[in-house]
Amino acid sequence: MQLVEPLWLDKLKTNCDRDQRNIRLLRERGWRVLTVWECILKGKTAEPATSVAAAVKAWLASDETLGEMSGALSPVYAHAHQELQR
Repeated sequence: MQLVEPLWLDKLKTNCDRDQRNIRLLRERGWRVLTVWECILKGKTAEPATSVAAAVKAWLASDETLGEMSGALSPVYAHAHQELQR
């Protein structure tokens, strides 16, 4: 029994390839890229808006050129959470 249908695997791979291509193109043009996944903004894994805003602010103030916020375990969120606790 297959857990994921081949059609969905192809779609997910196409989406991932597109995202990586777009991130690469943005970085080649000198942009910093922070990906904020929907799961951190709403649903069961949503973080409070103040925490998300603090994480974005911390990333903007950093020298990091690439970041991702996908939940409580993401490095950007973890760093901002530590800063908020000080």
